[in-house]
Amino acid sequence: QAVEKKTLTLKSHGQQFRNFIPFTDVCNAIRHCLFMPKEIIGNSTFNLSSDFELRVVDLAELIASRCREKLGYKPFLEVLGAKPETVPEKFCYDSGKLRATGFLPTTSLESEIDRLIEACQKWFKPTT
Repeated sequence: QAVEKKTLTLKSHGQQFRNFIPFTDVCNAIRHCLFMPKEIIGNSTFNLSSDFELRVVDLAELIASRCREKLGYKPFLEVLGAKPETVPEKFCYDSGKLRATGFLPTTSLESEIDRLIEACQKWFKPTT
């Protein structure tokens, strides 16, 4: 949306918190687990998370600011959902068990967004 239409549309109020993790770190975590010794894995389940939670609207604002930096314009942000009476609570995923095996997320959200913007520039042509 940001590259093709120069807008970002949230179909919700955007106040809900999410634990966004760069896809590069997701791929690195999978690779890490694939080569982990069987004794460490056992019958375990591992959570994968970043070190922070963001509201959906804050991520949209971050994307818009990265577009301004990379593309020279800031997409219009449209929030369609009405603001809730109370802000949804934060939640926390604990990936300590996975990190104890030696895995650490290393990709910044900003650099991941920048790479995605660059890829979208190649794949999609702006309509406006």
